[in-house]
Amino acid sequence: MANLCSNETTFTATPEAVKWLHDEVRKIIDESQNYEEHTIKVFNLFACPGDINQRTLGSRYVYIYGCDEVDDKLILRYESAWHPPTNMVETATNLLKEKSGDFPVVSEGRYWEEGSGFAGIFICDKDGYRSAETDFDTDYDEDDEDFDFYQDVLDPALADLTID
Repeated sequence: MANLCSNETTFTATPEAVKWLHDEVRKIIDESQNYEEHTIKVFNLFACPGDINQRTLGSRYVYIYGCDEVDDKLILRYESAWHPPTNMVETATNLLKEKSGDFPVVSEGRYWEEGSGFAGIFICDKDGYRSAETDFDTDYDEDDEDFDFYQDVLDPALADLTID
């Protein structure tokens, strides 16, 4: 599991802007062959040859595997390498701001890396991207049928984190 960072991000904007982002993300999910190229194109990022994802997305790679649209929110579930893709979150937030007028656009989420034992939360809004991170114990028995990673490890690790 090392180097695999799981992410959940909720983007809040006008319903029209959220629908636009949802449609664009669905294109990324549905296009399996040119995944990286489509991700970069959708988020309107500058492609840097040789290190395309690290510089453009803020992570070595991003694999979006799920999204749900609910009113003025889009919830993305995705994996990235080593840490959350900060550039992607900031770019998506800025694109939503452009499409939402005076609506207070905000993106917030959580991430965790089970192999290295760290987790964090973040928020991106008019004041920029901010985050808080903590470590957690990776010595647990996944084979225990009563074990629930989210309930037993992740939720307690994130419970005391705050962002000023």
